[in-house]
Amino acid sequence: MVLLGTAIALLVLVLVPGIGHEVNGSRRWVRLGLMNFQVSELARVLLLTYVASYAVRRADELRRDFKGFIKPVAVLGGAAVLLLLEPDFGAATVLLATGIVVLFLAGARITHLLVPVVLGVAAMGALAVTCRTACAA
Repeated sequence: MVLLGTAIALLVLVLVPGIGHEVNGSRRWVRLGLMNFQVSELARVLLLTYVASYAVRRADELRRDFKGFIKPVAVLGGAAVLLLLEPDFGAATVLLATGIVVLFLAGARITHLLVPVVLGVAAMGALAVTCRTACAA
């Protein structure tokens, strides 16, 4: 829970004006003296470590119930929304894809994986097309 709390706090912290530093229209960095630190990199490691830990601690629930599977997917989805607010489409995509792979390797059922994968691919595709259209205008 400490890893999860730290990751979410970092992702929220970077969105706070005055703390998060904006470069080229994206607020992804926090200034640390002479350098900038991209919090999404650390947050991704912390979140994926949390998901792996969840998969170990709740292995039976993860394999048995959709409810046990959707809990870490919801955490990943919430973090992805925070990443998209920066905006950081690449980090959100990598986080979701890697998180789903971790859950698959931990033994989640394929039928459980299909729902978030299909919805995620459709949502990210729509977001990419929308952003491409809006950004080109």
